[in-house]
Order: sequence, then structure tokens, then C-alpha cells
Amino acid sequence: MATGSLLWFISKFLELGFIDTEIKLFWIKIQITSIFIFSIALFIFSLHYSGREKWLNKLGMIMLWVIPAISTILLYNSNLHTFILNDINIKVIDSFLVLERGYGPWYWIIMSYTLILLIFSIVFLNIINRGSSYKYQWKALISILVLILCPVMIAVLSLFNYRPYPYLDIILFTIATGCLIVSVTLSRIEESEIINVNNSSIIDSVGDGVILLDKNNSILYMNKAFQNYFDINPNGAIGKNIELVFPGLDAKLKSFDHQAAGYKELKTFSFYGRIYDLNIFNLFDLIKRYAGKTIILRDITEKKVTENILRESEEKFRLLFEKSSDGIFSYNMSNGKIDFNPALSKIMSYGSTREVNDSYIKEILDIVNEKTSNGKNFLQKQINRENGSKIWIEISFNKDFDHNRDIICNGIVRDITSKKVFENKIKYLSFHDKLTGLYNRAFFEAELKRLNIKRQLPLTIVTADIDGLKLINDAFGHESGDKLIKKIAGIFKYCFRSEDIIARYGGDEFVILLPSTPVSEAVKIIDRIKIACKKEGTKILPLSISIGVSSKTEISQEINSVMKDADDQMYRNKLMKKQSPQSSLIFSLEKALEERNFETVEHVRRMRNGIISLGKELKLHDSMINDLRLLSTLHDIGKIGISDNIILKPDKLSQKEWRLIKKHSEIGFRIAKSSNELSTIAKPILHHHEWWNGRGYPSRLKGEEIPINSRIVSVVDAFDAMTNNRPYRKAICRDKAIIELEKYSGVQFDPFLVKKFVNIC
Repeated sequence: MATGSLLWFISKFLELGFIDTEIKLFWIKIQITSIFIFSIALFIFSLHYSGREKWLNKLGMIMLWVIPAISTILLYNSNLHTFILNDINIKVIDSFLVLERGYGPWYWIIMSYTLILLIFSIVFLNIINRGSSYKYQWKALISILVLILCPVMIAVLSLFNYRPYPYLDIILFTIATGCLIVSVTLSRIEESEIINVNNSSIIDSVGDGVILLDKNNSILYMNKAFQNYFDINPNGAIGKNIELVFPGLDAKLKSFDHQAAGYKELKTFSFYGRIYDLNIFNLFDLIKRYAGKTIILRDITEKKVTENILRESEEKFRLLFEKSSDGIFSYNMSNGKIDFNPALSKIMSYGSTREVNDSYIKEILDIVNEKTSNGKNFLQKQINRENGSKIWIEISFNKDFDHNRDIICNGIVRDITSKKVFENKIKYLSFHDKLTGLYNRAFFEAELKRLNIKRQLPLTIVTADIDGLKLINDAFGHESGDKLIKKIAGIFKYCFRSEDIIARYGGDEFVILLPSTPVSEAVKIIDRIKIACKKEGTKILPLSISIGVSSKTEISQEINSVMKDADDQMYRNKLMKKQSPQSSLIFSLEKALEERNFETVEHVRRMRNGIISLGKELKLHDSMINDLRLLSTLHDIGKIGISDNIILKPDKLSQKEWRLIKKHSEIGFRIAKSSNELSTIAKPILHHHEWWNGRGYPSRLKGEEIPINSRIVSVVDAFDAMTNNRPYRKAICRDKAIIELEKYSGVQFDPFLVKKFVNIC
């Protein structure tokens, strides 16, 4: 920055000193170059000073010098410099030969670029300046304004031809002066801030409140402890007279000689309900003039409270001793005498408030003697009460000498039985599954590591998975699914041995660890489980599980591989069950509808006959006929997810109830989709309430967008509903039902299917 200013200074005087136009023009070009040097140097300085050095990478430096580089090429090329300087003439002003010139378009780009750099420099320097102490901020700000704003203002005035000294460039002198002021000011600020930050860090780290006043008792500084004492924002207090902020504290200061050397200590100063030690120090400058004072406050409220408690009479202490809910004892270890309060009697005699003998707390004294010998003075232990019951107690005690130099052990005994029960419950929950009471995955994995040793071989792993749990949750609700899980868990507890580790591994997965058990023995247990499942299952909720078993017989085997083998075997068994035609799934769902009285056996039979007849009339393929047969039974399976109060309601349904009823097709779709056996009828179930004209639900399909099976069910179900009694209306005759079908043909029903069905009827 100083180099740019000096270059500008020298080139200006050399311009005035020469007569030749070309030489004068050369030095003017040097002046423009010095503008770049100064402004870029100032910008780089502001980046360094404000901690933004990372901007000065390779790309940043290239971008910074692009415009100066282009300007230099234009400026020093005799054919191109007119883009910057033109209309050059010699003129005599006050005996000086001055080179007057006009400015080309690129000159204003140079000036704009320079101004942008100056503005950003101001911003960066002002940002870092904001972190300085308030007493230095104005100095830095004024020096920056002198450096930057004054040259800018002079430059603007010169554009309007206001130049009191046209042969001199005043901008030169303001920049040179500003550089000097900034360098001195910022260096002084930096030194002062280092000292200030260091002192502030030390003072802020102490626990005593410290406040600094000037000679007029105006607040200059307060540390964090002082701010915390009085919950005060320093921004609202600094600069104000202490009398306005702390009137009570100001009264104390008035009694203190401000001109005296040293300090004054005023004990037990009460303020805002707290008690403080108050110390006041006078401060003097280098020539011994009074400059202000430092006030140090130490909060001694707790100390005073403690002193007051210690000064309480023996009678009050005895009252506290007698009324305490914790057991308290004082044991003279030198002569064996002991004193204890009623709470300790109550703890040790199972609630009795009667006085007890020393022998009743002998176990506590034995603990004290034992623990004193090994240096411990805190423990939790289960002990026997007077009546033989067991409790958990927490004892804390310490030793001291009395005035006779006897060793006195004072202690507190607390009944923590309920706390221990709670801790055990938490510990139990952390290792057990909440629903079944079996061990959880975390415990199983810990036990797997513990038992994976040679002494426990053969180590057998059994994995089990409940079949169809998702379907049961969808069809009967999660409550039924939870009951099924708990029933399976009960069977496992009954069939496996007490030393076996039974864990619920996931939602419907179980894994059992059998130490020192060959596969043959595990297979016998699995057979017992299968028999128990058949016995405990019902027609509606059959119990079916897929089981796999594998055993580690050699220590070299990886236990994870053994567990994977058991998993693979279990999944193969599950796959075989899914492919089996003997699955009881459909039967279970049919029984569920029948048991809940949603669909009568007669309705199902009529629906099946009508749908199959219509399917044959349409000459559908056998596979579609089979799907229709299944659909006739389960098209309303979603109703098992709707409350009986709504399904069987004899009165007209409310809008809210009607919205719930319309959900049954979506519920039925999810139930069917969750089973491979029912997946082919999932979409027909979803859309069997769609209308031919697109006014149905849930997807508002229209015409042949509706699956053919859904359209068939819609016609037959509507006919059966009209010709048979329902809770909400009585049946009508067949002829009227046919008239209704034909009336809504092309509206609700497929016209072609209505015609075919009427022919069958």
C-alpha cells in the first residue's frame, strides 16, 4: 500500500516537472498503475487482517489481476491507450504546465473496479473491527474512513471539475496520510487487543464477580461471573453510571474514599437476596492520578447458610436427627458406643417405631468395621431385618476424631429396596422381549458368544418362523397376531429345557440355543412342538411354524455359518408349506367370516352358484372359473376389519360410518395380496364395488377398466342382496330385482353381463 502511494507521489511530481507531452503522459500512466497497486494491496491486506487468506488461492489471484492486466496492455500500447486516456492537451495553470486529458470507456471500468475493491476492503476491515473493545473501535473506524472515503470523495468532486489545486492531486496526499494512520492505529489496536483478550480471559475464568469503573463511576467492564450473579446483559449496562444500574452498590461506594490508595474490604454485603464479600480497589494511572476502581464480589450465601446451620443449637440438630427419613448413626469405634435415630429403627425392624437394641444393627456395624479397614466408605448391600426379611440398603459414612481423640464414624443408611426392584425390572426389560417374556436378540447374541466354546459342543441352533403372521395381522388385527406370538412362545417354554436359551429374534422369528445338545435330541423337541401346535391351534387361527436346525460339532466351525444353515433349512420348510395345496388359509378365512356372522353359509352358496353359472355362460377358462369360485367366498373378506356395530347396523349409516364401510375393499385387497394363494383375486376384491359409469369406489374405474371378475361379482352380489333379507331392509321378489338390474345396466353394471345374467335367471 505504501509502495503504491509512494509511486503515485513520485510520478505526480515528475509529471509536473517535465515539459514534453509524451513524458508527461508516461508518468500519468504510471499514476494509473499505482492506483491498481494501492487498491489491490489494500484488498489483500484486508483479507489477511480479517482472516480470509483462503480466498487468495491460485484462482482468486488470477481473477484479481485480470482487469489490471488488460488495463496495463491497453495503457502502455500507443495505439490502444485511447480506450483509457484521450483528448490530451497541454495547459498552463498557475505557472505549471498541466496535461489535461479526457477519459475513454475503459477508464471508468478501472475506476469501478478500484471502487469495488475499496468498498470490500472497508467491509472486511469493519467486520474485524467490530470484535475490538469499544474504546478502540472509533479509532480504527476513523482511520479507515480517512484512508478510503476521503480519496473517493475528492475523486468524485474532481469529476465535477472542482479542483482547488488543479496541478496537484489531493487524493495522493490523503491516501499517503491514511496509510500511515491505519498502520499505526491497527498495530496499536492489535497490541492492545492481545493484552485485553488475555486479561479478559483470566478475569472471566474466575468465580468472583469483577466490575471495572472509571473515575466518574461509569461501568467500563464486568466479567461473566458478575453478569451471572445479577442476570444482567452487559450491553445494557456498560457506559452507564453504577448508581443507575446498581443503586445499592453505589451507596456502599459513597462511604469509600475514592482518592485513598490500596483497597477497602466491606464484608457481608446483601444484594438481590444474596450475601457477598465486597472488595474495592482504587486504580491509578502512571503519574499517580486517580483513574477508577475495581469492585470484586464473592458470593458467600451458601457459606453463610452453612455457618448458620453450624451455629444452631444442639436441640435443633437433635430435632433434625430425629425427624430425618434416612437412617442416621454415630458410632464410636474406640469404645463401641452407638447412637441412631428412629428412622434407622424403622428400616431395620420392618416399619416398627419402637426402640431397638444395638444388636439389631450389628450387621451394619460389621459392614462399617469391614469397609473401614479397606478404605471404602460407600456401598450397597442386601441385609437381614429383625424379622428375617431381606432388604437392600445404601450406606455412606466417614471417620473423624472427636475432642477426646476417639474415632467417630458417622453414617447414613437408606432403604433402596424399591430402587433395586426398579433397576432389576429395567435390567430384565433390557434382556427380555416385552410381549413374550422370552430373551431378546441382544441377550441371545451375547449368550451365543459366551457359549461358543469347546466345552459346550455340540452347540445346536434352532430357528423358527411363524407362518402367515402378516396375513393374520391384516385379517384379524394385530391383537390377534400378538396372541398368536404369545401362544407360540408359551409352547416353546413348555417344550424346551430350562437351560436352553429361547429368544424372540424379530417380529415373527425365534431362535433357540441348545448347549451340549446333538441334533437328534433337538429333533425330538421339535416333534413335541409340532404336536403342541396342532393341539393348541383352532380352525380360525391354526398354529403353524417353520423350523430349521443346525449344530456346531467342531470348534473350527464358524458359528455364523451354523446359524445360516439353520435359517436356510427353516426357509426351505416355509417354501414347501406355501406350495402345498393342503394349506388351511382359505378355510380359516371362510370360518372367520362365518364366525363373525358377516356372510351366511347360504349367501356364500348362492353367490358361488350364481357366479360360476355366469362364468360358464361367458365360456371363461377353467382357471378363471376357479378364481371366481374363490372370489365368491372371499370378495367381502375385508369386512372382518370393520366393526360389527357398523356391519350389522339396522339403521341408516352416517357419513363417517359409510366411509369406514367403503374401506373394506382395500382391507380385503391387502389381505389377499399378502398370500400367494389369494394374490390372483386381490385386484377383483379391490374393484368389486366400482361402477360401469366410473362413480364407484375406491379407484373410480370406468367400463372395461374394471376387471371382468369384479364386474361379475358386482352383478351377482347385487341380485342376491336384493332378493334376500339384510339388517337394513327386507328382500324384494326376483322380478323386481331383475328390473332393478336392468335399470342400472350401463350405470352401475356391465350391460352385457346383466343381459347374460338375466337369461340365466
